[in-house]
Amino acid sequence: MRCFIAILVPEEIKEKAVEIQNKLRKANADVKWVEKENLHITLRFLGEIEEHLVERIKGIMEEVGGKFPSPLLSFKGVGAFPDLRRPKVIWIGGEAPLLGELAKELEERIRNLGIPPEKEFSFHLTLGRVRSGKNIQALVKAMQEMGEVYLGEMRADSLSLMHSILFPRGPQYSLLYQVHFQGNPSY
Repeated sequence: MRCFIAILVPEEIKEKAVEIQNKLRKANADVKWVEKENLHITLRFLGEIEEHLVERIKGIMEEVGGKFPSPLLSFKGVGAFPDLRRPKVIWIGGEAPLLGELAKELEERIRNLGIPPEKEFSFHLTLGRVRSGKNIQALVKAMQEMGEVYLGEMRADSLSLMHSILFPRGPQYSLLYQVHFQGNPSY
């Protein structure tokens, strides 16, 4: 099953992210925009994992999540991976000092399960993925004109284990498990 560990974002942040997407859509670039209901912060993409690992991952989430206080996340600035000269992933950035430490600890423990390592964590909310070079300069210009756009902040209350099923129209996510920071697990 295809899974990832995420922090889910509240409706008000999602609505502001959609406003940014709508402004960027005007560039008419070839981008697959993330649907509003799928907007989230990925802490660790797990990929295709065997079902027997799910219980071990839940245990890791409980251990790690229980050690950390609820992190404060601040959303601001539009950017791209790998960079604005060659945008492939369009995102909203921001600041979340505790998330880097949290992601690092998750990474160390998950690697012990034999799941291949990920790149170093970079806090971002993915807005879309560029599919071709069509109108890419107009898209980059629109992103640059936004500057340090501010979406707001949130206090994350939990880690979520998500199941991702891929469909031709896009992925569908469902919540498998949730652990509150410095608290008890909940479903």
